[in-house]
Amino acid sequence: MEGQRLTREDLGDMENMEEEFLGGDTGAEASRGVQSEGSDKLLERTLMAQEKEAYKQEQRWRSVQLQLNQLREDVEAERRPSPAPPQGPPPGGLTPPLGGAPARGSPAPAPVVPAPAPVVPAPAAPAPVVPAPAAPAPVAPAPAAPVTWSRAAIPRLEEGDDIEQYLTTFERLATAYRWPREDWAMFLVPYLTGKARRAYVAMDMDHAMEYNQVKEAILSKYEISQDVYRRRFREPDIRPGESPRELYTRLKDLFHKWIRPSNKTVEEVSEILILEQYLRTLAPDVRVWVKEHNPPDGQRAAELVENFMSA
Repeated sequence: MEGQRLTREDLGDMENMEEEFLGGDTGAEASRGVQSEGSDKLLERTLMAQEKEAYKQEQRWRSVQLQLNQLREDVEAERRPSPAPPQGPPPGGLTPPLGGAPARGSPAPAPVVPAPAPVVPAPAAPAPVVPAPAAPAPVAPAPAAPVTWSRAAIPRLEEGDDIEQYLTTFERLATAYRWPREDWAMFLVPYLTGKARRAYVAMDMDHAMEYNQVKEAILSKYEISQDVYRRRFREPDIRPGESPRELYTRLKDLFHKWIRPSNKTVEEVSEILILEQYLRTLAPDVRVWVKEHNPPDGQRAAELVENFMSA
């Protein structure tokens, strides 16, 4: 029985073990309390963060609702010419605060379904600017068609005919028949004979189709020049049976053939007359020498006279 009795030392050891056991339970309980308190705070922070996020989402949702409502009002205003009637307050007389959380006790607003946006047609491309048609230029009258002529229209140049009268007759007939002047040489040549035909054949081919060149070559063959016309104008012969009007016409024709004023200026005509008068005042031998040099004006003639006298 003595083996089964507990000694004091055994009892002391058992008490110490109990105290340690009780102390260990207390520390575990304290540790569990600390852990529980940390979990509660973490859960509270999580809930607060969720509430804040829910609040933000609610505000974003209301902002979207306001934008959709404004868009729908704009679309309805475009569709209806008259202004839309003001909208009444929401059911229950409660107006949710703008930009904030809905009032407590108010029903949650129904989600607003946005109306489909109207299809706005693309602006038509501007029509191309077509310049106004320019005013039509005045149409010049078409030249009169040449009169049909026959071989008998122009007389043939015969031996002994006055070449000047023949050419004058040809020019007047060509004008009356409205032949183009550039074709006059072609119409004239077939009717030339004798000296006139030889003068044409001797011409340069480059000048053979120009009437003025052909006429000058023919007159030169007959030794008719501007100086001949000048002498005839200055010393006209009195022809028997010539009327005063015919004499005037002949002198006028001689003057035009000598001076040719149609393609000269007044100054050039004056120089011709001055040269003529200047040559008449010279001695015969000096006049012949100056004329051989063919001065174009009186100033050049004076220079030639000075050279003759200083030689």
